[in-house]
Amino acid sequence: MTDWQLTATTIFCEDMNDEVTVILYKDGKTRCTGYDFFARMSADPKSKKALSGLKCDGPVCHRVSAYKEKIFSEEESSTEL
Repeated sequence: MTDWQLTATTIFCEDMNDEVTVILYKDGKTRCTGYDFFARMSADPKSKKALSGLKCDGPVCHRVSAYKEKIFSEEESSTEL
């Protein structure tokens, strides 16, 4: 079993039409730079026009969930050896 605190990967997000970094912490919490950007821009009325055509599912995004599942299943399978 490896000792880690967090892991991250950069992927292309079709919803944001840009590359985003997905961060997974050992305790299962996740963070996505695409969502951080989307939330920040959504809060600013002047920036909402820039978001037209973009959507973000935030913490329930299937890309974030898939990465989390992949990492934890890899960790589980490595401890079984």
